[in-house]
Amino acid sequence: MIKPIDKKNINKINLLSILFAIVLLLISVFIIIYNSYTQYTKDIIELKQEYIQSQKKFIKQETKRVLRYIQYKHQNNKNRSIQQLQNEIVDVIEHLRNKADGTGYIFIYTFDGINIADPILKENKGKNLLNFKDPNGTKVIYDLIEISKNLDGGYVNYVWNKPTTHTLEKKISYAISYKPWGWMIGSGVYLDNIQNVLDKRENEYHTKVINYLYQIIFLSIVLFFMGYLINRYFMQELKESEQFANELLKKQDKFLKNAIHEINTPLSIIIINIDLFKLKYDNNKYLSKIEAGSKVIHNIYNDLAYIVKKDRIKYPKQKIDFSQFLSFRIEFFDEIAKGNNINIKYKIEDNININFNETQLQRICDNSISNAIKYSYIDETIHITLKKINNYIILEIQNIGDNIKEPDKLFKRFYRENDVRGGFGLGLNIIKDICSNNSVDINVISKDNTTQFIYTFKIYG
Repeated sequence: MIKPIDKKNINKINLLSILFAIVLLLISVFIIIYNSYTQYTKDIIELKQEYIQSQKKFIKQETKRVLRYIQYKHQNNKNRSIQQLQNEIVDVIEHLRNKADGTGYIFIYTFDGINIADPILKENKGKNLLNFKDPNGTKVIYDLIEISKNLDGGYVNYVWNKPTTHTLEKKISYAISYKPWGWMIGSGVYLDNIQNVLDKRENEYHTKVINYLYQIIFLSIVLFFMGYLINRYFMQELKESEQFANELLKKQDKFLKNAIHEINTPLSIIIINIDLFKLKYDNNKYLSKIEAGSKVIHNIYNDLAYIVKKDRIKYPKQKIDFSQFLSFRIEFFDEIAKGNNINIKYKIEDNININFNETQLQRICDNSISNAIKYSYIDETIHITLKKINNYIILEIQNIGDNIKEPDKLFKRFYRENDVRGGFGLGLNIIKDICSNNSVDINVISKDNTTQFIYTFKIYG
């Protein structure tokens, strides 16, 4: 039965639309902020890396520039004493520093760890600092000397006192050796300056996010008023069309019920007259085919009638002689089976009673037998068994035919395993609905061209 539109459904649609808009807005806000934060994080990492790389490049260039100066002086002053030449070079180097904060100045140590030149901490001159460690345990001078012996020197990260603030700050230094004199020449930079740049970028990010939120709030207000106006505009037309739609659906529903009823009348007449003709003139192969076709149509009619009525009426349970009931249904389909060159054999235990609705039980039996006939190979036999085991009644219907390809879809409405066989794909869906509502278990086994439908009915005391 087709249900008419009501105001509750319209209100639900409106509520769902509002919720959907809110969820969509929240998702949009999250995506914008997330993308902005991701880009910010990426920018910060890149900025930090670029800053450190530029500082490393700077101190390396400065250190190698001094190294070239030392090499030049040494090579071009062969006649002078080494000590006099070294003193002159140290004096020049200590006047090269250009920043008071200790960034980029040149320091020199011997391979033994003795400070030769330090323009910032002049009190260290002459001291052996080979085993000096920073707060993290890094042997600063030792590591610088060792890495300076590499072909292209190297970098060391450590913590060092910053002259301008008298605080321990992170520092990175580059060192390279002048082996003829056993010197380690180095230069370093403090990394705390990058934090100022990062703080500036973070403030820019916060400003950007706040601007995004303002824009989103403004856009949300605009969308809300637009939605309100559109809703007011269309609600009137919707209310006017609602009554028309409900009337149309009622008429459509009435038409379907009347059409099904009108089909039943001539169909019943055909089946009754076939029975009367057979009683008077005996059986006839052409008449048998007409009877089989009529019964197929009658079964489809019963399915359609059940679908139309099932939401409008109740199906009370009653005590049914299942053994006798099943025998009647097999007899009803026997002519259809013979018309398809198929035999039906059955084994039914006597006096099996069940508390069930007769219409629903008929839909289970009829559709199961009809399907078994429809999908059986010609000249094969359908086996039907009804038995009682403890507190359960077991109905088994077995046919020989193609294996079921997609068992998961078998009970879906309008699904058919084979379009050539015809049908509407309603029967098994009706069975599934009835069995689910009556706690009847269904087990389908299909292999080796044999398909079994097993229905387990529980007997309640």
